[in-house]
Amino acid sequence: MNSCIRSDNKEQLDVIYPYINVLINALNSYPFHGTVYRGFLLNTVQLAKYKKDRTFFWSGFSSASKRFAVAAQFAQCNTVFEIIIPKIFSHCCGDISDKSAYPREAEVLLKPYTYFRVLGTKTKKHRGIEYQIPVLLVEATVRNLSGVWKSNDDDDYFICQYGRKVFWYGRSSQNRDYSWSHVGYGIIDDEDVIHLAFGDIPTGRDRYTGDIDIQISFDYATMTKILDTKNSFLTKSWSRVSAQYHQDPIPTGLPIYWSSTSDELTGHWKCNDGGNYYISQFNELIFWLGYHPEGRWCNVAAGKIDKASGVIDLNWGDIVCGANRLYGTLDLLVENKIIKKLAEQIKGIRENTFLGSKWHRVDSK
Repeated sequence: MNSCIRSDNKEQLDVIYPYINVLINALNSYPFHGTVYRGFLLNTVQLAKYKKDRTFFWSGFSSASKRFAVAAQFAQCNTVFEIIIPKIFSHCCGDISDKSAYPREAEVLLKPYTYFRVLGTKTKKHRGIEYQIPVLLVEATVRNLSGVWKSNDDDDYFICQYGRKVFWYGRSSQNRDYSWSHVGYGIIDDEDVIHLAFGDIPTGRDRYTGDIDIQISFDYATMTKILDTKNSFLTKSWSRVSAQYHQDPIPTGLPIYWSSTSDELTGHWKCNDGGNYYISQFNELIFWLGYHPEGRWCNVAAGKIDKASGVIDLNWGDIVCGANRLYGTLDLLVENKIIKKLAEQIKGIRENTFLGSKWHRVDSK
């Protein structure tokens, strides 16, 4: 099974997928968080690859033990990975110690494509043998774009992926005085291409919207733009910086560079969920960045407004600048310069309602 997963051969994967799915679903019943160990025999060149802050994944199911001594006995190993599994990622593995034919091994089975960051390397003597101990932190699961990314022009992107849906917030680097800021929503196809609609928001100076296609690399570590319908999106490529689950909240009091005094929605809005919302409207297209000032959540949205009825249909998703991980759809109504929630569908971790139900404009230029 592992050899098929690692080969990434679609025909082979189609055959074994039902078995992979059964095993993954079975592991879901036995979540674990804490520290586990996995032994390897590595030469100097192989060990050198695990330098501090490197991010990587093991593509197959990976066996580990809650006991260092068990991992150190594996195949005359000289290296034992110390793997820290935060509670929030307890679903990345299954504690099968009491299900295994060898219960003394205290086995924990990691799911395929669990994503790690190297925190550093230390040494430890055990039974007279000195072991190299790369310390790993689980930061994400499966091949997933969620995290912080840098573009080829040194700009910042904060992304969350839910299934095939991608939500992101991009902004120019501080070195360029935050000259632009935009949000995007897209879908990943079977060829790992994101078809993404983006729109600038008024926390930056630029005012563009368009559609781009982005090719994701096999290891989900880099991305390359392959189509720009309006030739208005300057970035060409992206590299993952981190897969961290919760980044620092966005600073309060973001500047407003442009807004509308007409019936259009562009500008800064406040909501009864305590959040700030920065909205842009391009004809019927609507984009927003919303965030709670204490970092409880941060979301982006993209959709359309029916100008005749004032009804807005949005896809929205939380991103890594906040703590929540929810996504869904919203139907809103613009009436008397107030935005009201009509209907919602929520999905994600810790499913609950979209807290906001009424928005009012704070200022305009």
